[in-house]
Amino acid sequence: MVSTSTLPPSYIASCAVRLGELGIGMVDSPVSGGEKGAAGGTLTLMLSGRKSDIEKVRPALDAVSKKVFDVGEDPGMGSKMKVLHQHLASTHIALTVEALGMCRKSGVDPKLFYEIVTHSAGNSFLFEYFGKFLVDNDFFPYSSINTSEKDLRLVVELARELDYPAEIATKAYEQFLHAKEKGLGKESSIATIQLFPVDWTH
Repeated sequence: MVSTSTLPPSYIASCAVRLGELGIGMVDSPVSGGEKGAAGGTLTLMLSGRKSDIEKVRPALDAVSKKVFDVGEDPGMGSKMKVLHQHLASTHIALTVEALGMCRKSGVDPKLFYEIVTHSAGNSFLFEYFGKFLVDNDFFPYSSINTSEKDLRLVVELARELDYPAEIATKAYEQFLHAKEKGLGKESSIATIQLFPVDWTH
């Protein structure tokens, strides 16, 4: 069995144990790259599991991926990698919306700010990607608030299990949770702009 979803590492580990009792191997293979990456065969995979199990499914995984990382044999290690990745990815989205909203509130042209940042040290792939959607008023849910809330919830839960402070991730999680509770769950992750005291429509 191959799991490609973003799930709690402890859950994946327990599934591997239960499947093992039935004689079924499990490969933990969370992915990054979204629908576009899957369609184009350019996903990044974070594999964990027994070598023999990985070898059985490797041809199928290679067909949808551009880069494959073997992160160990411990069940759930791939999921830990993905959750930690989402720590960065989802907080980047929250920061992008917050910064562009502050631009509008302060009288700075968000499009000009976006252009400057994408040619400066503050740039990142995710700012460039999601910031473009926001300045273009493109609110198609390429990534939804529901997804961002779920991913950051996993980050916060892992931090709690580790007794590790994750204050920035927690604040970002609370923001997405608030948006979800306001009925915005199915909307784009950048629709959190609606939580800020700024008119983004003009």
